[in-house]
Amino acid sequence: MSVTLADAKRIAKQLGTNIDPKRLLEGMKVELEEHGKTDPRLNVTDDDLVSTAKIALAHFKENPGAPDYGDYYVHLQKMERDNDKYWSHHLKPDIFGLKLKDLTDIHGWM
Repeated sequence: MSVTLADAKRIAKQLGTNIDPKRLLEGMKVELEEHGKTDPRLNVTDDDLVSTAKIALAHFKENPGAPDYGDYYVHLQKMERDNDKYWSHHLKPDIFGLKLKDLTDIHGWM
């Protein structure tokens, strides 16, 4: 599913938020990928754009951002880069296929 700037503007108005629609759009794109139909096991929004926007707005409320700090999605990008770097050198478990004991054996967790 795709989301447009026009969608973000319409939904921002509908939900009564004054967030920049471009920022909302970027947040919605992330949330569609993470919580939409992309992975049926993790589908929360069923690609509903209003529900998706609400998730993004909840994250912006949590961390609205500042010029010298960045918002939720700026920090998410950094975390994802760090995760990619880490997992490029480690076996990434399938959380739906492995049991806790398997993770303990793979990673030496105690």
